[in-house]
Amino acid sequence: MPLPSRPTSHVELDYTQHFAIDLPGEPKCDQVLHRHPNGLSVVCLAASHPLLQAKLDGSSELKVDFNVGRKNRLDTQVSGKKKRNASVLEKDSVLCEVTAPGDKKYAIRCCVRGKLLEVNERLVQEPHLLLQQPWSDGFVAVMMPESRQDKEMQENLISMDAYKKLRGDGGETSEEVVGVEP
Repeated sequence: MPLPSRPTSHVELDYTQHFAIDLPGEPKCDQVLHRHPNGLSVVCLAASHPLLQAKLDGSSELKVDFNVGRKNRLDTQVSGKKKRNASVLEKDSVLCEVTAPGDKKYAIRCCVRGKLLEVNERLVQEPHLLLQQPWSDGFVAVMMPESRQDKEMQENLISMDAYKKLRGDGGETSEEVVGVEP
């Protein structure tokens, strides 16, 4: 049996990918939730998202703003085992707003109802991470979906295989999105 051409990344090994497709705002504004077996979910941009399809370079004027809704998401200070002070957000709640060149704005959403545990503060100073490493250092937020959300996730989100069938592979493999060298 031949060896794989590259090692399997920890994202592929440890996380299950669930895709939220055609989120409100614009067609193909797809996002992905990387769900760990412990229930934590990492919110990222999917390969078909217009920001990634635009092939913007890292020097482009890109701005990430977590000051949306009634409070600034950067002010989230969660503590303890029960995640005190975590904001409970709905699946359509906006986590942040990304402004691309030409003042085109994209709302990045939660995709699932649950507690917001952390946002990626690095994106404010280094927004190019969204483009260059969307499935690793460019993650948007970490959520803890409510335990009863499993059924809703299955109904509203699709698997990696279904996503590839719907959007086509587009020449991008998961390792290219993750940033792993082949």
